[in-house]
Amino acid sequence: MPARRTQVERYFDALGRADLDGALAELHSDVRIQNRLDQGEWIVGKPAVTNYLTRGLATVRVLSKVLGVSADGDDLMVRVHHDVSSLDGGRWGEGALLYRFSFLDRLIWRIEEIEG
Repeated sequence: MPARRTQVERYFDALGRADLDGALAELHSDVRIQNRLDQGEWIVGKPAVTNYLTRGLATVRVLSKVLGVSADGDDLMVRVHHDVSSLDGGRWGEGALLYRFSFLDRLIWRIEEIEG
């Protein structure tokens, strides 16, 4: 579990620094992420997730801190505090969310928001 927690922390840290390559390095080629920008469907595959994250990073900055991690079988349940602001620094909001992270081939394969 410590290695996976570190991987999740690296993913969020990279996004907070707008380091797209760093975030993508933690993701499996067949990754699945919920579409939080449009409150819609799942985004599947690294090319689609790359487009999604690029669009997100062009819109907001999200500073994230992992508050807690617990194992749920092979998955991790991860509570994360997010502080969201516009690119010019205007604050949009903050709060904690619970995610389920699933892994495949030692990479993040699925990120699902459980509760917010």
